[in-house]
Amino acid sequence: MSTILSRHVPSQLYVYIELIRLEKPTGVILAFWPFAWGIFLASSDHCMTPAMGTSWLVMFFSGSFLLRSTACTWNDILDRKFDRLVERTKDRPIASGKLAVFNAAVFLSIEVALCILFFAFLRNSKAFWLGMFSLFPLVSLYPLLKRYTYWPQAWLGVTANWGLLIAYLTLTDVFDYRRLLPLLTGAWWSVILLIADTIYACQDKNDDAQAGVKSTALKFGNWAKPILLSFIGGFVLSLIFVGILEGHTWRFYATSTGSVAAHLVWQLWIVDLNKSPSCAAIFRQNSYTGFLVLAGFILDYQKHSSC
Repeated sequence: MSTILSRHVPSQLYVYIELIRLEKPTGVILAFWPFAWGIFLASSDHCMTPAMGTSWLVMFFSGSFLLRSTACTWNDILDRKFDRLVERTKDRPIASGKLAVFNAAVFLSIEVALCILFFAFLRNSKAFWLGMFSLFPLVSLYPLLKRYTYWPQAWLGVTANWGLLIAYLTLTDVFDYRRLLPLLTGAWWSVILLIADTIYACQDKNDDAQAGVKSTALKFGNWAKPILLSFIGGFVLSLIFVGILEGHTWRFYATSTGSVAAHLVWQLWIVDLNKSPSCAAIFRQNSYTGFLVLAGFILDYQKHSSC
């Protein structure tokens, strides 16, 4: 499919744009929300100004982009043989032969180096090692899990959620154990990403079954919607629990709880898990879910902040 970038960028460079999914930003946005939550929790605890919070948001959005790009390259190198057997992925640069594996590996080494520099730039040893752990083993193991378990989507959720801890520790340098229970919201974000990626995987479930690729889409089968609905219930209950612990007002419950619940149930109601275009469209809708959670925290900031 022709795009604006494909028409104006030389083909030798455009293959790298395809490789890192630059024109498909949903993955970056999903990875970014836990960073944003961590920034907000740290800001509300330590009375940081909006300007400081905004600068950190820009910083961690850049980090989310780097991490997601690295994950895409690593995934496509390892999965190139599987990708050739799946209709949706057969034209990816490495699988189609447009980009040599060696060139992709060189590009990957540059991406990994940039990720390490990013974590070093945070100037916090705890955050640095948490970041390194997100690369090795969290990001690095994900493509391999598809070969051995039906739960790679759960691992992906944990990987993306790691950003919350990185951001919080970067800004505070202290893991406040008082925050352990409120951080359950972040833990349940792993479940929301499991839901989103299960819907995403439903695009390829027939091809994956023939290729030998495992996923929760195949594991859940015809029970996918009821199972995903139960996960949504768990996420909403965790938000209510956080609201009670933190003394939030109706603003939080209306936005972070009510709106999120309605949005997720709406997704399950309208998605057709047997049609790829429907799955792709609903997967992209999850970009808004993390924002709704963050919006509830922000609207209630003055109520529970000590600033």
